[in-house]
Amino acid sequence: MPFVFNPRVIGDKKWVQESYVYTITETPVFVSGTKGRFMAKELTVASFDTDVAQASKPVLVDFWASWCGPCRALGPIVEEVATEMADRLDVYKCNVDEQGELAQRFSIMSIPTLILFKNGEIVHTMVGNMPKAALVSEIEANL
Repeated sequence: MPFVFNPRVIGDKKWVQESYVYTITETPVFVSGTKGRFMAKELTVASFDTDVAQASKPVLVDFWASWCGPCRALGPIVEEVATEMADRLDVYKCNVDEQGELAQRFSIMSIPTLILFKNGEIVHTMVGNMPKAALVSEIEANL
């Protein structure tokens, strides 16, 4: 793992401006490579109704955990998709360790799990790590 120096701190999370996922102590670091903009937003139980159920665009939710290697590998891909499809799709990340109620609500048994919502309803579920082209193809087929 490369050494990360001078991370920026946003709230209680640490971020760097690279195109990789790092772990600094136990805090995951997600980066988008878009000049410090982080397209995927954090999803919580409290924000679910406004962020997903009442969203005007389709919403992709990435259920992940900091200890999950495939989740950390998929993180930068999700960020790229969030950036490239921002006009057509909102993207959120939900840490299953911190938001266990949402993980239970959607019967998340394996991570990473990505769920695509339209009008607050599940239209497609993807489980496991995948290449960017496969993820984009799955999203496009269900938009």
